[in-house]
Amino acid sequence: MLIIFPADLPSTIPFATGFTLLAFFIHLNLAILFHSDDVRTHLQLAHNPKPLSYGMLYTLSAVAPTLSLFLGSPWQTTVWWLVTTMVIFVVQSAMDTIESNSRSISELESKRYVSRGA
Repeated sequence: MLIIFPADLPSTIPFATGFTLLAFFIHLNLAILFHSDDVRTHLQLAHNPKPLSYGMLYTLSAVAPTLSLFLGSPWQTTVWWLVTTMVIFVVQSAMDTIESNSRSISELESKRYVSRGA
């Protein structure tokens, strides 16, 4: 029989508070990616803040779920720590789609037929 919520296994990992703060930092970094102009004006900065790369965000977010796997934590704990990685994937996919669509629209506008006198 499949036990969805086992009671006998520990559900925490060492340094859980630190990993939670790291996940919070990653989410703030994604907010900076989306709202860099708002952050710049709110903090009165001269230029837009530069967020970390997606590769670095994936690396940072993979530490907690990897530790959870190595410690043999229940699958629910590992999935919980994977939420940040999934959020990064969703944000990256959305940003790539927006960029691709913008590029496609720019290409279409550059190929627009121009006829004099029409």
